[in-house]
Amino acid sequence: MPHEQELAFSDALPFVNLLKLKNRLACLKPGDLLEVVLSDEETVDDLEKIVNRSEDRIIKKTKEGDLIRVSIVKGVTKP
Repeated sequence: MPHEQELAFSDALPFVNLLKLKNRLACLKPGDLLEVVLSDEETVDDLEKIVNRSEDRIIKKTKEGDLIRVSIVKGVTKP
């Protein structure tokens, strides 16, 4: 059964947040969902580039006031 997690980014430097994202995604199993909460549009753009280069997929992106929620489903890892 897929597992769901949330990762909320603070005001830390964007590259630190992106490293946290990559580490969290690496720990997930295929089909698991990670919801990322950010406030910086530029970091969202970088996040999308990272995910689009992987087996993972963004399935939803919504704006809630000053926050942006991005839902990512973990893809199948190549051996």
